[in-house]
Amino acid sequence: MEQPKRENIDQYIATFPVETQKLLQQIRETVHKAVPVAKEIISYSTSTFKHRYAEDQIH
Repeated sequence: MEQPKRENIDQYIATFPVETQKLLQQIRETVHKAVPVAKEIISYSTSTFKHRYAEDQIH
């Protein structure tokens, strides 16, 4: 069964149980503190943080 397309990380996080959402939000905040210029995208149906070049990604 195909999952609905998520347009952003907020939509991606919202698909998880509340406790998991809290953990994912903490990870998101940690990444932004470590790499403030990272851009949030959805790639391969999962949350991704992209930094400058395509090879610099965190899934």
